[in-house]
Amino acid sequence: MEEFQHKFSRRASAHHNRRLSQAVDQKGIFAPTLKTLFMGVSAVKNPDGSFTVALAAHDQTYLVDFWEEHVPAPDADDPQRDVIADCVIRHVLKYEQDNFAKLIGSGLPTVLADELSPTLCSRLWLEVDIIPIVIEPNVHHHHNGHGHTIGGWDDKRVDEQADSMARKCIMNFGPSMVPLLQVGWRGAVQVDSGFQARLNTAEDHKNTVSAATWKSLMHYTKDLKDKKLRIGFFSSTPQGGGVALMRHALVRLSKILDVDLNWYVPKPRPGVFRSTKNMHNILQGVADPDQRLSKEEMTTITEWIQDNAKRYWFSEGGPLRPPRRAAPTLSW
Repeated sequence: MEEFQHKFSRRASAHHNRRLSQAVDQKGIFAPTLKTLFMGVSAVKNPDGSFTVALAAHDQTYLVDFWEEHVPAPDADDPQRDVIADCVIRHVLKYEQDNFAKLIGSGLPTVLADELSPTLCSRLWLEVDIIPIVIEPNVHHHHNGHGHTIGGWDDKRVDEQADSMARKCIMNFGPSMVPLLQVGWRGAVQVDSGFQARLNTAEDHKNTVSAATWKSLMHYTKDLKDKKLRIGFFSSTPQGGGVALMRHALVRLSKILDVDLNWYVPKPRPGVFRSTKNMHNILQGVADPDQRLSKEEMTTITEWIQDNAKRYWFSEGGPLRPPRRAAPTLSW
């Protein structure tokens, strides 16, 4: 049996809940406005094989609630069962329903995602629509400059760890409640907040296709790895249209399968944006029939591409250097 050490205590007023329930009855489940929150999760393994799990709920400013529970070790007849994920998912669903809340993202330490609960990230995303952000905690002690030593991650209580994960998770989200887009050195697109957002596993992908399709994918994956091929994609923007959406998904899958694939975009230049937008509209057939790119616009676009290539992609260590100098063999 699970043993509560601290239950969620936040409760909306009866009047508020009644008003939202009436909105659901009269206008449907999408009528009430849910309170958006973020969550932090942490867990420690006890000497007897059980776990102490903590959740912290944040509203982007304050800690609004927390929960801590003792979770028994998996039964002997099912030792691979992820008891932490089962427990967290169950309580998150109940908390959202009881409080008319929507948890947007959840911060997790790497030890929890990699070792203690390897299915938690994908289940948060697939079952409760929460974006899991895996964060490497600072495990080392350090000095604050005034002669005092500040403890590391392991010196914190599990509830403090969960609170820390919630606060760090919030830093990855923008005003629109989605993870901030990140572009790194040489214009490399850092998909999923620099691969901190772990949405799914290889097994999740495998379950969406036929056995023949998955076998084909594994064949080409092995071929790429055996030949040590590096793949690079190049496009003008890291977000917006269908190409960017497909590229995000492809980079994400390649990361899961350990394929060396990267995606690059040029450094943005405000003066070029209008010209590239005009080109895009003309090629799609949505521009005015008489609209054409001027020579000046074409020159501006060409110079912008050449400048990025010389500065970032053809320079030493760049992705467009000749293959003998350790660049991707395949580029698009």
